[in-house]
Amino acid sequence: MSATRQIIGGIAVAVGLAVADEIFVTEPITSIITLGLALAFLIVGLIKGQRMSVFLRALISVLILYWGYSACLAGRTMEVGLTYTTVSMAIGLFFICGGLPGLALLRLWPNPKGAAFLCTLLPASFLLACFVASAEEYLFVQKHKDTGIGPTARWTVPHHWLAYDKEHKRLDGSD
Repeated sequence: MSATRQIIGGIAVAVGLAVADEIFVTEPITSIITLGLALAFLIVGLIKGQRMSVFLRALISVLILYWGYSACLAGRTMEVGLTYTTVSMAIGLFFICGGLPGLALLRLWPNPKGAAFLCTLLPASFLLACFVASAEEYLFVQKHKDTGIGPTARWTVPHHWLAYDKEHKRLDGSD
């Protein structure tokens, strides 16, 4: 199989795993199992590095991006909108939870590619998180603009909430 097909296959499988994680992983025990599997992939990637197939390297790389995106999303949803707090929390959580796994990209790919992937990890993760959180906030307002609603769990980060006051046309939220 060509390298291009292996990369496309690795990306497709990783995206499928990320979507399954978002849809099906709702209990603490399944979250721990998912985290354990992600750590296992990461450790294997660190040990084998470039000796792994291109399929597995692409899969692990996209899972690292998903990990960084999840960290940025948790920070971005601390408040409504793009504020100093949400930006600083997203970047801080990225460096705590997503930056270290990102260093594995240097081991997975040849030097210029690995460094380029590492350099684009934070911007890509942050932009994806901003897009998803902004879309969620927009759709929330559209759904509740006629009736308003009190604190409601966000669908992206369930332990954060959103509320909409129809009288003052104000969206509010927090962690």
